[in-house]
Amino acid sequence: MNILRYIFVLLVGALLFVSCKEDHLIEDIEDGPNLAAFDNNNKSVSQIADGSEYKVEVPMKLIGPSIREISGDINVTVQAGYESPGDTIDTDERAIEGTHYRLDQNQVTLKESDNYLAKFTFTMLTDGIVAPVMPTPKLLLKATEVSGGGNVVNSGKPIEVTLNYACDSNLQGTYNVVATREDGSVYEHNGEEVIATAGLGQYQTGSMGGFWTTPGSPYRPGAVLNFGVKFSDVCGNLTVKDTNLGGVYGNEVGGVEVTEVEGDSQTGDLTSFTLKYYITFGGDQLEYTAIYTKQ
Repeated sequence: MNILRYIFVLLVGALLFVSCKEDHLIEDIEDGPNLAAFDNNNKSVSQIADGSEYKVEVPMKLIGPSIREISGDINVTVQAGYESPGDTIDTDERAIEGTHYRLDQNQVTLKESDNYLAKFTFTMLTDGIVAPVMPTPKLLLKATEVSGGGNVVNSGKPIEVTLNYACDSNLQGTYNVVATREDGSVYEHNGEEVIATAGLGQYQTGSMGGFWTTPGSPYRPGAVLNFGVKFSDVCGNLTVKDTNLGGVYGNEVGGVEVTEVEGDSQTGDLTSFTLKYYITFGGDQLEYTAIYTKQ
């Protein structure tokens, strides 16, 4: 019986100890500082390298256990830097001030009237840049100092901003298309529209092999696709995206290799371009070479 009492006393003591530790932990969290921080850990920006300057906005916010108790505006100092431990951007990938970006100011105010939400702004530079830039420059921004508002400190957690330099792209228009399948089958489609979709250098055609987005396709006249080949243009290099057959059939469609534009894809002054892709039929994967000649 004495042994059982002894074990019971030990268990009660252990539970009381854990409870005290948890109470102290909760108090520590509740008494901890609020943080001025970036809304995300990374951001990607794409702009045309045409000599222009572009404003880039990076959202910031206030987070923490006692935000409701804070009053007044909070000023946050933001700096670019790669010196602190944990900054892992390789030297050759680091954006260069005065070449890739410019900080016109290094402070942002988190206003009480705006619920402590704000955007830090810097300038992305493109003058003298020849796209595409490899490796892609990356800018590391940090909140380094905070003033006002009471129990607020900087989070110390940076945001990595990727600066993508793109070429202008103008491939939209009307083309005569000749698509040759690897077995020798040839499909011609005159007056096909290539349209630009959302995003720089993103397009879709009006056909996939012998299937069209308009009635009367040679492979199956009654079949009308929702879309043709989807592809992207990066400074004259064309890549076909993985899709299914026009959004209608389950046949897989994908790129075979990167192709190029005959002419200037940036101005639209071109003769033709070529897309190489495959379509699966059953267990077979048949490749197509489609030449788009501009009307």
